[in-house]
Amino acid sequence: MNIRWEIDTESGWLYLKPGSTKEIDLKSELYRVLEHKFKQSSKSYNMEIQLIHDLRNDAFGVNIPHLQETVILKRYIYLLQKLMRLLPDDLIQFEWNNDHVSSLQQEFTNSLFQLASFYSILAVQTDVENTTETLDKKGVYFQYTAGILHHLELNYHIMLAQAQEVYYTKSVHNKIRDSVLVQLCQQIVLFYKNSVEEYADYCSLKRIYFTALSYYHYSRACHNNNKLHDQKAYLCEILKLINTVETKDLRYSKLFQDIESLKLQTINALNQIDETLIAGEIKDLPSAQLVKCLLPKDLILSEEDEDPLFSGLLSLDTIQEIEEYQLQLEEFVRNELLLPIQKLDDELARDRSLDEKIASLNSQTVPVVLEKCRDNLLALGSYERLRTLREELKDLKLECRQELDCIWSLKLPETGENETVMKSFHIYEQYLKKSIEGDELIFTQIDELTPFLRIFDNYEQLRAYLPDKEYAKLNPNLADVIKDYETLKKDMDCLDKDKANFVKSVNEKHSKIDLIELVRKDNIDVESVFKKEIVKFEKEMESLEELVKRQCEVSRQCCDLNVRFTSASKDLKVNYKFKETVNVLKSTYDGFEETLKNLNQGLEFYRNLLANITSKKGNLL
Repeated sequence: MNIRWEIDTESGWLYLKPGSTKEIDLKSELYRVLEHKFKQSSKSYNMEIQLIHDLRNDAFGVNIPHLQETVILKRYIYLLQKLMRLLPDDLIQFEWNNDHVSSLQQEFTNSLFQLASFYSILAVQTDVENTTETLDKKGVYFQYTAGILHHLELNYHIMLAQAQEVYYTKSVHNKIRDSVLVQLCQQIVLFYKNSVEEYADYCSLKRIYFTALSYYHYSRACHNNNKLHDQKAYLCEILKLINTVETKDLRYSKLFQDIESLKLQTINALNQIDETLIAGEIKDLPSAQLVKCLLPKDLILSEEDEDPLFSGLLSLDTIQEIEEYQLQLEEFVRNELLLPIQKLDDELARDRSLDEKIASLNSQTVPVVLEKCRDNLLALGSYERLRTLREELKDLKLECRQELDCIWSLKLPETGENETVMKSFHIYEQYLKKSIEGDELIFTQIDELTPFLRIFDNYEQLRAYLPDKEYAKLNPNLADVIKDYETLKKDMDCLDKDKANFVKSVNEKHSKIDLIELVRKDNIDVESVFKKEIVKFEKEMESLEELVKRQCEVSRQCCDLNVRFTSASKDLKVNYKFKETVNVLKSTYDGFEETLKNLNQGLEFYRNLLANITSKKGNLL
């Protein structure tokens, strides 16, 4: 912990500088912890939570502490320790010295140190009027500071030294004999040997001053006992010690004044001693400790204190135990009640496979052969492809016609070679004339096929075009199976409804079980509460058994109907109009393939013819 010491320049006393902390909404934080971490209502503890919240903000909300703040802070620290027994250390965040601290232990340590600093400030601020009452208060406050620092395992000796200084002052005021004052001063010197780093020079000055002061009181005792040789020795030693002082830190002005005053007193005492007198020897002087580390009453919580904070609050260990049993309860409900229902649902879904079979039989589905025809048509371009190829064929034929007409219009010399070439053109002319009939046949096929090919454009359109198969009408055995299955489906629907209601009832009952509240209410162990709640599901176990029996009967009937359906589905009679329509559509596809083939052959013919005409035309002279 970073301790900052300060000095009151007016009085010369050291004190602890308080840490800085910000107000926090401790009330909301505690509500959050109890509700979410401990899973318990915080309403019963509103007064205690408000008290802790107010104590912290009141204790730390002052710039200059008074005795009232120490009372408030002590109470807060005491309750904080009780809180530490209940809560995990890291659940609440505080801010100290501009750092965020998520630790109740650190909050406790910082609060204790804050109290120590408050007491040290009170000690410094206590007026010293040389009265027993004020001196006693000041001394006790320094000892409280020392006691808290000792509890925190921090350097407490400076505070004991200052407390001893207070009682030294009190002893002087009460005119205690010098031999006792010597021992008090020597003990102060011993305390100041445990100096703090930032005030090491100050502690060194204090050691010098109180060593010299102990020598001064000893010299007075020697004078009273007529030991003048020893008196002179110690007075001379005082001056030697004081002459070693080098620092002139203005913060220590009060101490310098005391040292200077002691120096003058020493010189005056020496002036009254015969200069020729030989000084005696310096020996170690005894010490006596009047102070000790004190802890304020009702500050540290004892192990024997069994008065709990938040009476009735279940501990976190108990909550964790309850959560384990809560998981066991969830597993029981899931494995023993809900999963069996899920299994029944899955089995019944398989039993309902007859739904799909009947629906498939009754549905206006497109036969596979027509689906393949449609896929092929879409891939090949259907009637759009035929129309495109027809236009290409017409264009090629026209080009051949134009080439031949051009040749017939030529005036060529009558040579043997030209005559031979012209014979070829006459043959090509015959080809063109003969192709007219074939072309017209292809064009007629395209016109006839197009309306039927359009049916394949849309799947729904194709399906709607097909007549009803009329299986049930034409197959009495199948109709009986379908009728019996419709009756059984009503039982299945009723069973599904009862299972759904069962699941809803189980979930509602389970959701209302609050093991935490039951343990708090009955004040018995968690295991007993758990067993008691499990027993309450006996009725549901009986209902589940009845549902299983009902579904077994439904499954048996479904199995029988599946066997009957399989038998009745063999060699089914189909509406003859459906068969005819399928044949017509299949023939349409076959006609498409044939026409496509003829178009490609025609295109090949005209391409070759045009190439021959062009080639022969080049042979004309």
